[in-house]
Amino acid sequence: MALRVILTVLFLGPGIMKITTNPAMVTAFEGFGYALWFMYFIGLAEVLGALGIAFGAFVDKKLPVLATAGLIVIMIGAIGSHIIFGDPISMAIPAFVFLVLLVTYLWVIKK
Repeated sequence: MALRVILTVLFLGPGIMKITTNPAMVTAFEGFGYALWFMYFIGLAEVLGALGIAFGAFVDKKLPVLATAGLIVIMIGAIGSHIIFGDPISMAIPAFVFLVLLVTYLWVIKK
């Protein structure tokens, strides 16, 4: 339960920041050379993923698993973006921590 709440908060915040065109998010996505539509897409996916983790089981027991899997893909992409575009490795650490939490959560709910 605690991990579900933590993941929901961790993804809702940045997802909303992307959707609402937070200047720091715009700068980050432009720095990677990504189009703004991609930032909105990722933000929406993060918000929907967070909601899927939080409330998905009320709709279908597979929904939290699918939401978690989708967010895992996004975190792998985020880590890859930081590495490929030459950011200091410290910039990828938050995405790596989120990835570990997601994999742990997936392991717990699949037990």
